[in-house]
Amino acid sequence: MSTIVTRAAKGSPLTHNEVDANFTNLNTDKYQSGDVVTFASAVVTGSATLNGTSIPNNKTLIVTTDIGTSVQAYDAQLADIAGLTPTDNNFIVGNGTNFVTESGSTARTSLGLGTAATANSTDFDPAGTAVALAIALG
Repeated sequence: MSTIVTRAAKGSPLTHNEVDANFTNLNTDKYQSGDVVTFASAVVTGSATLNGTSIPNNKTLIVTTDIGTSVQAYDAQLADIAGLTPTDNNFIVGNGTNFVTESGSTARTSLGLGTAATANSTDFDPAGTAVALAIALG
């Protein structure tokens, strides 16, 4: 946006240099036919036409995008994840080629878990009480 010095804001007449600077600033920020205009989005508040197409009022338009800056570049693995169905109790894992969802025994195998992963927690004796009792009883 151009910086313009006005007489009202300054409180006195502008110098020749200030007037010249105003014109220079306006000339720097102007749009000239054929220029490429780059901005992230625009809201149309009145009638507008873009490449011969009428744009309805109060619509937000994405006018230009910079891949990797204003939008994420396409990535096959991200597309794999986006295509997965969010099913309850599933895990996202890589199968060496793609990302997939797995559950149950398939997920346990992928994680390298043995049968202990499915055992009831009451089947364990973490304090070793049963072993100590067996040794004592001989």
